[in-house]
Amino acid sequence: MQLDVSGLEEHKVEALQKALARCAAGRAGSNSCRLRDNFCELLKSVWETDPLLVDKEEADFRRRYERLSFEAQVLLVRLFMRKGPWFRVQQLAYAEIPRPPQAVLELAEAGMLQQWTPDAADDVDALAGLAVVPELQALHDKLYAQRFVPFKAAQALPH
Repeated sequence: MQLDVSGLEEHKVEALQKALARCAAGRAGSNSCRLRDNFCELLKSVWETDPLLVDKEEADFRRRYERLSFEAQVLLVRLFMRKGPWFRVQQLAYAEIPRPPQAVLELAEAGMLQQWTPDAADDVDALAGLAVVPELQALHDKLYAQRFVPFKAAQALPH
């Protein structure tokens, strides 16, 4: 899955990431749900102090975010803080999110995540970074075997 921030301008995404990083650094060791609380406070502050900075897509993002369950809200903030853009659902383990697959599905249905499909495999380097060693070894073995099968078959032909 990929975090979808396509509706936000790059400088706004960077500002949001920096603000979230400051919140996380200031709350090290405390309840991780504070990340979500701080994110909500950040959204509220922007809407109250600088509403003219908020465009239609960002207002839509806030409405969709506020409709999410607590778990999905926390997961979105967690994913935003991680290095991405792709993540494995099996590697999402947070105490405050007891059912990550359901939160992922909710985020995807809200249009905030893009789930991987073979058609979305345009970023091979990013996807390869998600693979674990046994998966890479199996892929290597499969490709290596396919590469040399025709050569072995050609050797077996009579002269």
